Amino acid sequence: MTTAEKTATGTGAPTAVAPRATFVEGGGLLGSLREFSRDRLGFLDRAARLGDVVGFKLASRTFHLVAHPEGVKRVLVDNAANYGKETRGQDLLKTILGDGLVTSEGDAWRTQRRLAQPAFHKDRIASFAPIMADATRALAETWEPLAARGEVVHAGDAMARVTLAIVGRALMGTDLADRALGGKDQRS
Repeated sequence: MTTAEKTATGTGAPTAVAPRATFVEGGGLLGSLREFSRDRLGFLDRAARLGDVVGFKLASRTFHLVAHPEGVKRVLVDNAANYGKETRGQDLLKTILGDGLVTSEGDAWRTQRRLAQPAFHKDRIASFAPIMADATRALAETWEPLAARGEVVHAGDAMARVTLAIVGRALMGTDLADRALGGKDQRS
């Protein structure tokens, strides 16, 4: 084991060292902002293929994508306390969602997680499959006549609706999409 692979733990015991990030090249002053803005998912997919940890710049900010399952576990489970939720977007999320599971940290997060955990037991998740299939089938049925007429479908709106429908029916027994979107159709 090399010196770089050891840390001062007080006992001299070796510990794992996080890999150095591979950086996405190019983009000049704005970094990868233009490419990221055009196709976010495609950009992240291509970046993930560059390595287990990939860095990239969006304007003046540097971001890191952790693409390997062990690295994700290291960040989200083993060392979660090192990675706070304090971001610029977090304040906006708190305004929209309140101090819930997604936005809270520490003891408040732990309490909320314990309350929510039974809903995500593997047997409970398996019971969601028919709800997901029904909602997806219903969505496809609404798209068929639109496609036959050559109409445009706004997939983002439709995915938000089907997600709300699934989550509402699975967790609360009601269609949240109808309540939240007021029956808004898939073309909007």
